Amino acid sequence: MLRYVKCVGLAAVLCTGLATPLFAQDAATGVVKDRQEAMKQIGAAMKVLVKTVKGEDETDATALKAAALSISDHAGDKFTALFPEGSLGHPSEAKAEIWQDWPRFETLSGDLLANAIDLAKNIEETGQLNKAAFMKVAGTCRDCHQTFREKD
Repeated sequence: MLRYVKCVGLAAVLCTGLATPLFAQDAATGVVKDRQEAMKQIGAAMKVLVKTVKGEDETDATALKAAALSISDHAGDKFTALFPEGSLGHPSEAKAEIWQDWPRFETLSGDLLANAIDLAKNIEETGQLNKAAFMKVAGTCRDCHQTFREKD
């Protein structure tokens, strides 16, 4: 019985010790938490659009437009406001290059806004997802992540 209690106790200590780093990833607070939430929203919207581009899903035009507008809602000045100088370090994936090349970061954020709005307008006008318009949005995300986001 004593051996069982020791094993359970040791397992509990090990699980707690191993779980702490897992929960630390979710420990974002303040502006870092806000921007991570915005990124999750953008990512969710992109998933809807990607499935349609790949032909994996036939999402209706209303949902596609809503996805494009969700991206635009988090872009531009709203996006750059989530990156006050010095807000990096774990759990943030932001690189210091954001503040070293702020004009480029602002440009990409503005491009994301404009491209997402253009995509939404195109969907509204045609009732379909235009692949070229979608690729402008996706390309802006890619360019920003390649330059300004820490790799996993």
